[in-house]
Amino acid sequence: MLSTVSQAVLMTLLDRGRPVVTGYELFQLVWDVYTFPEKYPIKIRKRISAPGYDQFSRVISELSGERHIRADPDFDGSQSVSTKTQVFRVTEVPDLPAEDIACLVDPFCYVAFISALQRYGLTVRQPKSLSMASPASSSWGKLKDEKLLSDYGFIPSSRNLHYYRRLEHIEFPNRIRDRKTETHRIKHNYITQKAEDSYFRIITLGDLFVQTLVYPELCGGILHVLDIWEEHFDTYADQIVEAVDRFHMPIVKVRAGYIITERLYVKNDTVENWRQFAQRGGSRKLDPNAEYGSTWSENWMIATNV
Repeated sequence: MLSTVSQAVLMTLLDRGRPVVTGYELFQLVWDVYTFPEKYPIKIRKRISAPGYDQFSRVISELSGERHIRADPDFDGSQSVSTKTQVFRVTEVPDLPAEDIACLVDPFCYVAFISALQRYGLTVRQPKSLSMASPASSSWGKLKDEKLLSDYGFIPSSRNLHYYRRLEHIEFPNRIRDRKTETHRIKHNYITQKAEDSYFRIITLGDLFVQTLVYPELCGGILHVLDIWEEHFDTYADQIVEAVDRFHMPIVKVRAGYIITERLYVKNDTVENWRQFAQRGGSRKLDPNAEYGSTWSENWMIATNV
């Protein structure tokens, strides 16, 4: 028999229609039931004003005891559940593909690199692995605080909640939903968008072109990147130029400027303005992972090492 708190939690999980819920999300939902009981269609019976470890543990025990939730085997490796379980599988909700699950588990990750190129139809290659990106620790911490403030209305701590399940970065396994998955922690921030009728997020098209110049090795290699730019730049020129112009790394403007003006022979006032970022000396290369080679662009002062 479920308590009224567990009933309210279960109703919300089923209404959301998400096949997984993290330990952080589950506790935040229990806290919401205790704090705003009037939101729920049943009369909530509770003896204390805010949930603690015991109350959270009881909800997990009741929901798992009646098989409404279980530990997700891709992330926790077993069917046993506890307050330490990272990801719970909501058994009555149909499962989803790997990219949706990944983005439900990590609120800040997104489809990127070669997988995003394939999603946008910019490459005919079929990547064997799902490529995901997640912010590096410094950026993830800032995003975490923003999410905590949005979810709770304050930053939870031992001073204002004597117990709470922390929002932590959950490491992805090598396979999610039987699909090989590669996750890259990257320091650069890109704009993402939610895919229509899905839960997964994907880097925006303009920022994806930026990403090809920062991480060409994750986008099929520099020669494949140049082919993509040559084939698709005219179609998406406005989005690409805006994204490159906004991006904070001068070398990206130099690489893009060289490609647009000296390989595609396109004239654009914004691109011409990027010439101010060209500079002699240093170690500027078109392909950041290759040797310098013997060719050079005088206009952009960059080794065209392809």
